[in-house]
Amino acid sequence: MKARIIPAILAVPLLIAGCSSEEHNIADPLPITCYSHLPCEGELKIETITLGGSCDYGMKDYDPRTIKPGNSLLQIKGHFTLDTAENGWTMLDDPATINRDRDTEPPAQANVCDDADSGYEDWSSTLDEGHSMKVYGSWEVAENTDYVYLLGQKIKVEDIKPLGEELKSSTPRGLETPAPQPEAPAPQPEDVGPLNTEKFVPKGEVPMSTTGNIEHDATANFWKCIQAGGTEESCLQ
Repeated sequence: MKARIIPAILAVPLLIAGCSSEEHNIADPLPITCYSHLPCEGELKIETITLGGSCDYGMKDYDPRTIKPGNSLLQIKGHFTLDTAENGWTMLDDPATINRDRDTEPPAQANVCDDADSGYEDWSSTLDEGHSMKVYGSWEVAENTDYVYLLGQKIKVEDIKPLGEELKSSTPRGLETPAPQPEAPAPQPEDVGPLNTEKFVPKGEVPMSTTGNIEHDATANFWKCIQAGGTEESCLQ
């Protein structure tokens, strides 16, 4: 990009020969032909084009702008390539709009937003032939816009994804519904092993052991009772 003093006759950017009546597919590059007496060949590939929402890079601190209620913010990012130019250089023109009465209008104001981050030049920067650059521009457009008229091509407003609708459909950060957490397993009863009955046996008596197997415990306790001097009758009780 070079800073130039532009003569008045060249200060009007890119005169377009004729107005296309067909709608342009924004996925296709826009051809650039420049002036009829100073022709050129190039193209603009649109990277993003949004209508509505807020400035991608914020507002200008040194020159704050406001958008009239009802009007919309138009932002375009693209890759501008200039293959040949009779004049040796050229620049892009600002988009216009076509309203519902089919009148073509210039934007209410340009350079509404702050400059883009590194890697993008201002929309109205000049470009030498044989070079290319990325560009960013922002404009305020009328409320009753049906088409954006860019480089001689009509782009229907409905084909431009409204950034405002995209923001409405997204959940504000911090208000997201938390993901359900798995329930903690119910506490299991602690396995304390066989019941120790020795501390419940009166002093001088033989403790009766338990293992949980009634038949086994009865047999074992019977023989313990006999060995301790009990009678068969008393040990069976």
